[in-house]
Amino acid sequence: MPVNTQSDYITGIKSMPVCKGSETLSHRVEITPGAAGLADVLEMMYLPEDHVPVDWTLDVDDIDTNGAPAVTMDVGILNAGKTAVSTAAADGGAKWATALTTGQAGGVARMSNSAPTRVTPSSNTRRTIGIVFAAAAATFAAGKVGLTVWYRNAIYGQ
Repeated sequence: MPVNTQSDYITGIKSMPVCKGSETLSHRVEITPGAAGLADVLEMMYLPEDHVPVDWTLDVDDIDTNGAPAVTMDVGILNAGKTAVSTAAADGGAKWATALTTGQAGGVARMSNSAPTRVTPSSNTRRTIGIVFAAAAATFAAGKVGLTVWYRNAIYGQ
């Protein structure tokens, strides 16, 4: 059964920073997952109301030490059930990243499609940004998974 791991920002222990004007903020959240099983979810942070993403970076330790590593990750806004990355038009119309292999040896992945820039702002909903393990680790090794998201206050109609 898939496991959802929540950061302190999702549980409400910490608050997400919000823009006060036209500035762009960046925020990094790090989770050390207990496993990397198929369909496990890391609920990293939420996109504050009236904000839209601008860019993102994923940094991951080597969390699959098998000689033939298998772990892959999807990144983006999670669906309402927090079971998968949303491809709804309001959430950008696609996953922010699909089947990233960054956790197979460790490293960094950057935004490479336009989905995050097409997220529709919402005045009454905090959308959860997360990572879903699209393929399980062949040999899981404890390590850190970090996600940095740059975001700004939305200007409606633009």
